[in-house]
Amino acid sequence: MIGYYSVFVIVTGIGTWQVTEQAFRRLGNPQSDTPIDCVEGINSLATAISRARGAALTSHAEESEAVKNYRDGLNPEWERRGDIERACMSNKQHLETLEAVVHLGFVEEHAVRREAVELSTVRRKTSDMVRRHTSPAPSTPTNSDP
Repeated sequence: MIGYYSVFVIVTGIGTWQVTEQAFRRLGNPQSDTPIDCVEGINSLATAISRARGAALTSHAEESEAVKNYRDGLNPEWERRGDIERACMSNKQHLETLEAVVHLGFVEEHAVRREAVELSTVRRKTSDMVRRHTSPAPSTPTNSDP
């Protein structure tokens, strides 16, 4: 019984560590030395979201690949979120706009994930139906004795 609980605690601890580390790594943004304009930064993030969404939609990939394409499409702008936030700290409206854009980025990722799953199911079903209902019927040999 102690062995079971030990394995349970270890597996749970590893899973918790991985999720926490990924979340903080994704949200953590090291400060760069390159100055950035707040408004320009916000606009670049919005552009990156549109670009990433397009990259994910043009892909006929499964969920994990679609999400990867989306995340890859966000960079390099998305990696500068911390710098952009620091540039916007002095203006409350800009900061609220930045928060809305960042929120949109996460919501878009969720939509990409959901749509990839749904689209994958529809593609499989449609492909199966096309194959079953439009494939030529197997020809039956005819007995044509002269």
